[in-house]
Amino acid sequence: MEGKSKDISFLKIVRTVEPMIIKSCPILTVAAILTSILHSLAYVVNTFMTQKFFDSITATFSGKVELKIVYFMLGGLCISLVLTQVLNGIANFLANALVNKAKGTIGKILNHKSSKLDAADFENPTLLDDINKAQKGLEGGLWMSLILIVIVTFYIPYFIFMGIYLYKLKPILSISIILVFIPVAISQLIRIKIFTNLEDK
Repeated sequence: MEGKSKDISFLKIVRTVEPMIIKSCPILTVAAILTSILHSLAYVVNTFMTQKFFDSITATFSGKVELKIVYFMLGGLCISLVLTQVLNGIANFLANALVNKAKGTIGKILNHKSSKLDAADFENPTLLDDINKAQKGLEGGLWMSLILIVIVTFYIPYFIFMGIYLYKLKPILSISIILVFIPVAISQLIRIKIFTNLEDK
């Protein structure tokens, strides 16, 4: 049994853990996903409002708009910045709550299955090692799944929304979003790979 490889692929972990997360706390999962998408959109709104604010200042100096428009844009920018921070806090809270609740629920399943084993089985060091790995790997697997959820619900929507905004502003600017997306995607994939390697151990 020691000669067999126990490497677990990333896709296998996702196929196993993600459904368990959704099943253990469906409402919390939906709330976390929706908040993450809104959070990504809020950053795009920040960029849009920042542009409008500085455009209004320029237009005021050229006499095209009144000063009250600048105050209006400043108010809108402040609201969007505050809203972004609020959504950031909610998103982080829901992510932690999701992992903790799923960890508790899935942990109970592991403990329930372990309780069904015969007492003699616990004298098997290989079995004990497997149980120990399952318990230690649970949290890592959950966080790895959460990283995937963040990539799908935050980063991808953000780059899509920002790409559309930049393209409408000036098509050539949309290329910059690709240059930013690539290193971000690589860094997240590296994080997932690290978690996968930890789960294998």
